[in-house]
Amino acid sequence: MKRLIAAMLAVSCLAAPVVASASWFPEIVAPHDCRKPYKPYKFTSEYEVQSFKDDVEKYKKCIEEYVQGQDDAIDEHRRQAQAAIDEWNRYVKYELQ
Repeated sequence: MKRLIAAMLAVSCLAAPVVASASWFPEIVAPHDCRKPYKPYKFTSEYEVQSFKDDVEKYKKCIEEYVQGQDDAIDEHRRQAQAAIDEWNRYVKYELQ
């Protein structure tokens, strides 16, 4: 019985990354919708230069916010996957003995 439990624990730990990477999640991850500014061939005024710099900063901020949101989602998926593993391990340890 102890070998069976040990084997089940090992399988649960090994299977977690596979399950987490499977396309079982109903979410569809949309690509970012940040707009890349196009640099003019030649600037004709200081206003154009500053406007372009402002647009570059907005683009950078948009990309950073998108990446942070994706990182947050990854962290939450990892937490939920770990919670499922912990639940399974408690079940095996306390209820299958």
